[in-house]
Amino acid sequence: LGSNAVGGALAGTTTALAVAGVATFNDLRLDKRGAGYRLRAVAAGLAPDTSDAFTVRAGPPARITVQGGNGQTAPAGTVLPIPYLVAVRDAFDNPVSGATVSWSVTAGGTVSPAQAVTDSIGHASGIRTLGVHAGTQTAAAAVGGLADSIASFSATATPNATISGKITTTSGFLSPIATVPAPTATAAAQPAYTADELIVTYRASALGAPPVGSAALAAPATAAGLGVAIRGRLSALPAAAQFHVRGVSPALLAARVQVRDSLQRDAIAAALRHDPAIESVERNGLVRLDTHRRSGAAMAAVPGDPLYPRQAWHYGLIDLPRAWAITTGSAAVLVAVVDNGIRYDHPAVAGNLTHDGYDFVSRTSVKQCSGGTIDEAGDGDGYDADPVQPADYDWDFKRSCAIGLTTSGNHGLHVAGTIGAVGNDGVGVTGVNWTVRIRPVRVLGVSGAGSFYDIAQGILYAAGLPADDGGGGTVTAPSAARVVNLSLGGPSGSTTLHNAVIAATNAGALVVASAGNDANTSPLYPAAYPEALSVSAVGPDGLLATYSSYGSTVDIAAPGGDFADGGASFTVLSSAWNFVTGTPIYDAWDGTSMAAPHVTGVAALLLAQNPSLTVAQLRARLTTYAVDAGAP
Repeated sequence: LGSNAVGGALAGTTTALAVAGVATFNDLRLDKRGAGYRLRAVAAGLAPDTSDAFTVRAGPPARITVQGGNGQTAPAGTVLPIPYLVAVRDAFDNPVSGATVSWSVTAGGTVSPAQAVTDSIGHASGIRTLGVHAGTQTAAAAVGGLADSIASFSATATPNATISGKITTTSGFLSPIATVPAPTATAAAQPAYTADELIVTYRASALGAPPVGSAALAAPATAAGLGVAIRGRLSALPAAAQFHVRGVSPALLAARVQVRDSLQRDAIAAALRHDPAIESVERNGLVRLDTHRRSGAAMAAVPGDPLYPRQAWHYGLIDLPRAWAITTGSAAVLVAVVDNGIRYDHPAVAGNLTHDGYDFVSRTSVKQCSGGTIDEAGDGDGYDADPVQPADYDWDFKRSCAIGLTTSGNHGLHVAGTIGAVGNDGVGVTGVNWTVRIRPVRVLGVSGAGSFYDIAQGILYAAGLPADDGGGGTVTAPSAARVVNLSLGGPSGSTTLHNAVIAATNAGALVVASAGNDANTSPLYPAAYPEALSVSAVGPDGLLATYSSYGSTVDIAAPGGDFADGGASFTVLSSAWNFVTGTPIYDAWDGTSMAAPHVTGVAALLLAQNPSLTVAQLRARLTTYAVDAGAP
């Protein structure tokens, strides 16, 4: 064994026995890479052979380590000044070139490129862009096959802006007014379901169908054929005699079935799950508006007396007056309010409403506290082309019954007023957009409740996709909304609801949803789905409202009002309806249901200024340029 120019040695000596005059061995192991190694063989009693030079390469990657860029501090949403740098080494600390390093972000922002290849000295780097939230943000680098070796990086993001101006809590009312807290769609703590319904979702492969969310699935001919196929498969099942099909949603590859005996519901669901063509079977969950209200009558409309001064705190908080100097909206932008319906005869909003909405509220019986029942649909005919809310009842959560008609209601009308009550017309309130088209889609009934299946159909219709028409076919809106507002939600998820959000997003609609009013981190659906833009609420001080949900599933916050910050003066004033007298009114509510339409309204303003923005670009504009209000 001879020495070499760069050091290193054999791992051990090797002896081989000559056979037919030839000796071989294959246990040459060296610990350093480089050129200049020389090897010679020696046999007893013979002169050594001439030495032979060779080159040794590095071994496979054994570990990855941080070399630079860790521990930096910079404003949220910006690029760190020093790139992240890692080194890849083999088991003998030789630098490994040509190894693929993958970057992952575990808390906020990005590293670019997502993958890099090590250079001749085993180094790879990445440009770190911080996320938009202040606080600690982490990232990591890894090499495939090295599960036990990861290079971890941490950076501190500082707030990228502060809220300026002085906010006071003196009354902003033009005249005395009693407030109604937000009748938001935060459901009770426990999930609620219809008693006798199941939603069956088929696998796309079993039906020979495109995947859920694909454009091909929205073609009328495809939808019609899949509707027939789904009904045919269900009718052929052994359990078919125990249920009947209430509706089919081809765009979701789903059907709503009603079991004939509710006591057999779980057994029928289990039997359906045995069919390999069926992807999921779930109960049809319920979402209910929180209609607990403070005492007091609502304010009557003041004809010709603009109420904008009462709205100034929440519109000023998001800098709308300056935005309006750029654009006040456009009739070319269509948004959809998927809620409990609308009133076309409210003077503040009527001018911006479209007449191509739809009603997806199923007919079910709801108990009245005074005895008897009412029809949840309220109009006697279930699914139809009329999204008007015919009635609105206060709800007693303790007794689970409807109390009576409310003097201040129509949640969807209140939401629509914030998005786009006609501006600068001398009537009532002003919307975030003075001009915009608002499509009303009714999915919640007269008691404030709606099912996952009904809401999913409303989302599809809002986005211009085929929805179940309640009569064995499908109905499709004449155009697709660019933004869909969902000021509603429930504590449990649903495959059907999630698929509807995915389909709407893929069709080009930004889905904006309220995060909930539970003052904790419990997720609310559909807001908690990653495709939805989840909105929490702040009060007049710009801080999280006392009631607002928060946490990792929330994406952005907006003014939702907070009675605790200064009474009724600092809740959100908008259009509403007195269902006792049948007259339009204006009333002040607070909740994440009021925050979401502020975001929807701003999104519509952005589209008025730049209609070419994609869903991803629109979402990025909203989140990137939001003011950082502190820890999420």
